[in-house]
Amino acid sequence: MEAHVAANLYRKVRRPRGREIDLTIAASAILRDAALWTLNRDDFRDIESLPLV
Repeated sequence: MEAHVAANLYRKVRRPRGREIDLTIAASAILRDAALWTLNRDDFRDIESLPLV
């Protein structure tokens, strides 16, 4: 299931190459309705459905 969500994110974000791990992390959080706690907010800022802490 994470792979499906990550693939959708890959198609939606700008410049997805090299961000595969970040998109997989985001997909896992989205599927669990969880906010993502990160020190690198810029890596996830363009993923609208992902709340950041």
